[in-house]
Amino acid sequence: MRFSLKLVKILLLVFIATPVMALTSTAQKQLPQDGLIVVPSDGTYGPARNLFTNILDGAENKIDLSMYQLKDQGMIDALMRAAKRGIKIRIVTEKNPYQHSYNQDKNNLGGTQQLMQVGVPIQGLAPRFLENNPKAQAHHKILIVDDTYAIVMSCNWDTPTLANTRDFAMIISKDKNPKDFQEINHIFEFDWHNEPADYKSESLIIGPDHQREKFINLFSKAKHTIEIYQQSYNDEKIAKALEEISRKGIKIKLLMMPFPFGGKEDGNSSFQNRLIEAGGEVRLVTTRYIHAKVVIIDGKMAYIGSCNFYPTSLDFNRELGVITQDSSALKRLKNVFEQDWENAEPKSCQFKFL
Repeated sequence: MRFSLKLVKILLLVFIATPVMALTSTAQKQLPQDGLIVVPSDGTYGPARNLFTNILDGAENKIDLSMYQLKDQGMIDALMRAAKRGIKIRIVTEKNPYQHSYNQDKNNLGGTQQLMQVGVPIQGLAPRFLENNPKAQAHHKILIVDDTYAIVMSCNWDTPTLANTRDFAMIISKDKNPKDFQEINHIFEFDWHNEPADYKSESLIIGPDHQREKFINLFSKAKHTIEIYQQSYNDEKIAKALEEISRKGIKIKLLMMPFPFGGKEDGNSSFQNRLIEAGGEVRLVTTRYIHAKVVIIDGKMAYIGSCNFYPTSLDFNRELGVITQDSSALKRLKNVFEQDWENAEPKSCQFKFL
C-alpha cells in the first residue's frame, strides 16, 4: 500500500509538471536558432507575437520585463496566465510615453492596471535618471526568462507594432553568451532597486552611458557598407560622423519612414538631405511604420536595440541594444533590410504616407 501511494504521488507530480515542461519545450523549439526575431513576422518562424506568447507561457519561475509600451491584449493575457500559475514577474514600463498621431491606443497605462490587480509589481524609470532630465524615459525593451535567456528588442508590445511595424529582437542565451546575459540581468536588477552599476560588456550598448560615442566607434569599423534602420535621425554628432564616413567612400544606406511622429514637419528631413549630399542613400517607406533601430556593418556585425538617433534618446533615456556577429542572424537581417529597401522610395521623391 505504501508503495502504491508513493507511486501515485510521483505520477501526480509528473502530470502536474507536464504542461509547463511541454510549454517550455515547445517555446524553445520554436525559437529561432540564430536568435533573431523579425517583427511583425517572417516566413520561417511566423508571427513574432506567437513567439513572444510561447516564451511567456513557457516560463518556469521568473519573468523580468522592461517594455516602453505594454498595450497588446495578447501579451497582457500571457503575462496574466504566468502570474496565475505562480511565476514571479516584475515589470518596468514608461508611465508617460511619447504621444503622436500614429498612436491608436491613447490609454497610457495600457495593460498594467490589469496586471497590478493580480499582484504584479510594476515600476517606472529608475528615479536616478530623472535627476539629469525630468523628461527622461524608460525606453529600453528587454525580456528575461528564468535563468535561461534574455531578449533585447526594438519593438513595443502594442497591437499596431505586433501587427505591422518593422522591428527586430535578439535572443541572448545564457549558454551561448553568459557575460551578456548576466549583464542584462544586472541592468534590470540594479534599475529595479535604483542603484548605479558599472557595465563591462563590449557587445552591449547601454544608455544613457556614452551611447553616442559607442555608435560612432561602431560606424568607424565599417570598411564597405553601413545599413541603418531608424525612426529618428536628427542628432548632430551622429549625422556628422556618418557624413564624414560617407565622404571617405563607405556606402551608407539609411531606411526610415517620412513624418514618423506625424505633423506637418519632419525633423529628420534636413539631416537626411545632408547625408545624401555627402554621398549616402536615403529611402523612405510609406507602407509600413519603420520603428526598428538597427545598424549593420559590412554584413558582419549589427546593432539591434532601442536607441533612436536623436539627443534625448542618446543622452538621457534608459536604452539597451546588443551587437551580434552571428552569421545566420546577419544573413536573415540583411535579407529583410534588402526587401524593405527595394519596397521603399528614394528621398528625392514626394511622399504621402499611406
